[in-house]
Amino acid sequence: MTTFCFAERPGELFEACALRGRLAGMRDWPHLKEQEALAIEASRVPDELRHEVCCIGEDEVGYRLLVLSAWSTFYLAVNKALPRDLATQKLLLRDVPDDEALRILVDEDVSTFIGRTYVQYQSALAGL
Repeated sequence: MTTFCFAERPGELFEACALRGRLAGMRDWPHLKEQEALAIEASRVPDELRHEVCCIGEDEVGYRLLVLSAWSTFYLAVNKALPRDLATQKLLLRDVPDDEALRILVDEDVSTFIGRTYVQYQSALAGL
């Protein structure tokens, strides 16, 4: 089981949540959840991941914000992909367990894009 350190390596947690959000979106595509259903599903993610995360401490709000932001952003980003690409990926991942599918989704381009998104997330937080 992977352990993420929220205090020392929040970027790794952001990437894991982003990938999980993307996978959830790909599994739901082409019928992504409506706003209310999406909010309910997303609200469960921080609690589901808690056993994999250490060093949350007193920063519960920061932890929840990071997880929800990454997961929701990349779930909704599925709508920005080309339908042809999504159909191909969905077919390839159809019978693959989530843990294996997450490993398949990771490549250099995806990690770079998630990394840039994490920098934007940090900048947005600094502006608050």
